Amino acid sequence: DTFSPRWSPDGKDIAFQSDQDGDFDVYIIRANGKHLMQLTNVPGFDGEPDFSPNGKKILFSSSRTTGGDIYRMNLNGTHVKQLTKNAAAENSGSYSPSGKSIVFSRGNDLFTATSNGRRAHRLTTSPSPNADFGPNWQPKP
Repeated sequence: DTFSPRWSPDGKDIAFQSDQDGDFDVYIIRANGKHLMQLTNVPGFDGEPDFSPNGKKILFSSSRTTGGDIYRMNLNGTHVKQLTKNAAAENSGSYSPSGKSIVFSRGNDLFTATSNGRRAHRLTTSPSPNADFGPNWQPKP
């Protein structure tokens, strides 16, 4: 299964999540279908990638920690950094157009934070079973 494709800002690459090796990991491929590269390879879920506006980093969610967190890495899968530290099933991160902030879902709600994961701010309060998830920060028209 392959999900969550995201174009790089320059349109040359596509990041996505796939379970082709048995569990979900983040991959990148050229837009022409060549040069497939697996960026993550740890037990558990890694997915829902999003390119930084300058195209140099990828934001992704991972269950490598308790409950799931948001991480950032270089385009070649190096320098993986945990941005959030909360066992509340965080997922679906997206960069702001400036790259200075991120938006992500945690539990049933949406939050913003600085691009390094600091100063999280709740945007929504959704009662269960309703949930706000899958944010995708779009540039202004």
